[in-house]
Amino acid sequence: KLLSIHSSGIHFLTKTGKALTDRAVSFSFDRGEGVAVGAEYDPQTRELHLMSQIHLTWRGSNPKAPPMNIEAGDVRYRESESKVYLSPWTKMTRDTLSMQGGASVVSLDQGAISQVESENAKGTEKQAARTLDFAADHMVMNFDDGQVNRISGQQNARLVSRTANGETRVTTDHIDMD
Repeated sequence: KLLSIHSSGIHFLTKTGKALTDRAVSFSFDRGEGVAVGAEYDPQTRELHLMSQIHLTWRGSNPKAPPMNIEAGDVRYRESESKVYLSPWTKMTRDTLSMQGGASVVSLDQGAISQVESENAKGTEKQAARTLDFAADHMVMNFDDGQVNRISGQQNARLVSRTANGETRVTTDHIDMD
């Protein structure tokens, strides 16, 4: 699927086919769009490297579903793996769900997000009657048709559920939230 990148001051290396710039970049693809500062594309490895200040909006197949907004310090998209590597930090927001973490890997299935794995992650989901705060050393979010359907936490997993009637705290080595 076509990925379109717009920038200025692009250096093109004729021997390798690499294109790179250290300037502002905007990009769009079939499921979203975004901006970054600095980019490099290597057609031999089919890898896109966005170098800093990345803001990305990723949409699912349902046009009425809220998009996932992703921010990171550094992004590498490896087309051959169908994976996006985000580092050294990651911030994701979708509707009432937000998550922050360290290095993260986004796995794609035919262009749609199928899974996000993040290190040292914490998140919040704000619902009408309750707020959930969760965290773990290793967190995995699984998606189905662009919707989060399960969040699992490994190692030092924590969950706090707050309602008008009280607060429930859970700490464990493993937690699954559907």
